This record gives sequence, C-alpha cells and structure tokens, in this order.
Amino acid sequence: MAQAAQINPRILSWARETAGLSLEEAAEKLAQAERGERAVPTGMLEKAVAVYRRPLIAFYLPEPPRRAPKTEDFRTVARAPSPRGDAMLDALVRDVRARQQLLKDALLDDEEFEPLPFVATSTMSEGAPAIAAKIRKTLGVTQADQRRAANNTTLFKLLRAATERAGI
Repeated sequence: MAQAAQINPRILSWARETAGLSLEEAAEKLAQAERGERAVPTGMLEKAVAVYRRPLIAFYLPEPPRRAPKTEDFRTVARAPSPRGDAMLDALVRDVRARQQLLKDALLDDEEFEPLPFVATSTMSEGAPAIAAKIRKTLGVTQADQRRAANNTTLFKLLRAATERAGI
C-alpha cells in the first residue's frame, strides 16, 4: 500500500485556490483529501507540488499562511486577468522575493559587504520625475546622455555600464 501524508485539508484548499484552480480542476482524489475524506498518497502530493506551484514543505504547515500584500500589476491586457493568470504572477513574485531574500542573506553574511548609500532613500510620494532624477544622479547619466543613445540597445548598454560603476 502507498504511503500517505497527513496534510491539513485547509492547506490543500489554500494551495489550490492560490494556484487559481477550481475544485473541479483538481484531481478527484486530491479533492477528496481536501475535503478531509482521505489521506494524500505521497505520489499525489508530489503532483500537487508541481500543479499548485508550492514547495513540498508548504503542505506540512499547520495552517495556511497569511496572504502577502498584492503587488501592483503594471501589465496591460485587453481583457480582465484570469484567476490562473493572477496565480502565475503570484508564483513569480513569490519566487523573486525568495531569491531576493537569499541574496540579502548572503550579502549580510559577507564580511566585506557595505550597503549602498542610495538604497531605500526614495518613496513613491516623491513622484516619478524626482525619483528618476535621483537615479540619473546616482548613475552619473544625464538626460542628454540618454537622448544621445542611438537606439534601445545603446541606451541599455549605457545604463548597464553606469549601474555597474555605481556598484549595483
């Protein structure tokens, strides 16, 4: 007989919902586990990890985690986003945040690390033009330098080189 994992049914519901899937879209056996009617076979749990885009350890949490604040979505679409599209964006944001935390932890462990003086010195209330001016000043790039760029590729190379010189 296959091993079965003792998973909190509320965790399964949370994982499915945050993945943008309906109960009907979930496998029937997994739906039974979500309703608390059966344990989750290990093989099925591995499939749930992939389908719900959650790490295995998340399924062993005692309670569903609090939902992180929604990030602003600047994509433009002709129609309203689907729950599954939002779930994909949420999964991407989770991945980016996890990677940021790993890098932050690694930098803080580095004895030679010195924080960059301009980090966390702006707020949205300053407005985009003021923040853009601060960024240009930090990078040592003027608006005239930007306008002289022949195309997007040249501008990108200019900004990348300036960013590297600034220690970013």
